[in-house]
Amino acid sequence: MSFRTQFTILLIILFVLVGGDVIYVALYNEINLFFEISLLLVTLIVIGVLAYVVEQKVFNTFNDMRLISEQLLAGEVLQEEEVEKAIPEQKPALLTLQRLSLEIQEALQFIRKIGERDFSMQLEYLNPQEGLGKSLIEMRQQLQQISEEEVNRNWTVTGITKFSDLLRDNQNAELSEIGYLFIRDLVNHVGANQGAVYIINREANPRPVVECVAAYAYSRRKFLQKTFEMQEGLVGRCIMDNEVIYIDDIPENYIQITSGLGEALPRSIILAPIRVNEVIYGVVELASMKKFAKHEIDFVREVSEDLGSTVANAQINKQTRDLLASTKQIRQELEKKEKMLQELQNRLKTLETDLRTKNAEINSLKKSLNA
Repeated sequence: MSFRTQFTILLIILFVLVGGDVIYVALYNEINLFFEISLLLVTLIVIGVLAYVVEQKVFNTFNDMRLISEQLLAGEVLQEEEVEKAIPEQKPALLTLQRLSLEIQEALQFIRKIGERDFSMQLEYLNPQEGLGKSLIEMRQQLQQISEEEVNRNWTVTGITKFSDLLRDNQNAELSEIGYLFIRDLVNHVGANQGAVYIINREANPRPVVECVAAYAYSRRKFLQKTFEMQEGLVGRCIMDNEVIYIDDIPENYIQITSGLGEALPRSIILAPIRVNEVIYGVVELASMKKFAKHEIDFVREVSEDLGSTVANAQINKQTRDLLASTKQIRQELEKKEKMLQELQNRLKTLETDLRTKNAEINSLKKSLNA
């Protein structure tokens, strides 16, 4: 006998023994309980299905994010196609990651350019006014300043070595030749257009003057016959002040520059004293169509003082040569006079001998006459 048959017989017996109302209530309660249990089961099934679907979506989203993060760590940029094909829920996060990847790549490229001493790159994605962009800009400015200082320092050291060798190798040359070699290399080294070397001639009469001993302009040697009074023009002012003069604000209507380089209108002028300690021997003058940087002005000052030692030695050597030449001339004149004196003495001896011979003949003749 089946369960349904047994259940039906049980209901009939209960209906006979208890009554119809009680059986109806029991059936009603049983049916309600059945529906509640069924509804609960259906709800649980729906919740389970929804949870599974949500879990799969969340898992797929996190998996996609993990793959994208690995791409970013590998240095790859999130492409526009990957964002477009993503589901709507992922797009805001992917757009943020795409922006982040572009900023990271830009920061890496920015740092790489700085490492290559290229400071020209501009930021496109990072904000240079705040955050990482601002820090990168400040870092570049500091490194650029350090790099420029290093370049300027190497330029100065190389130049000083070059001019030290030049002055040492030509220390015995004429002052005009030393001045020409010096001003030629100095004009080229600092990128000027023209330059000149002026030396004080303290032996000039009736008073000392300043003479141009060498000039160089536009890649050619110039032979300037210029002489200044000790207090004349910018050259004289530099001598009187015994300090570097730098002019970079020459007005356009100031046609004639009262320096020794002529009437051209340069952008800037440097005049540096040629000195040893506080003793001044002359002036180095440079003119350029560009403004001189501070390290260039300091360099001109330093090598001009190095030239001072060479000029002082050259003047001492010249005085020594002049003294030796004068001594040699005096010695030659003395030797000539000594030779003339010797010849005169020889002639006197000859005359004396002749005179004695004649005296002997006269005495012999007298004796013959007396006899």
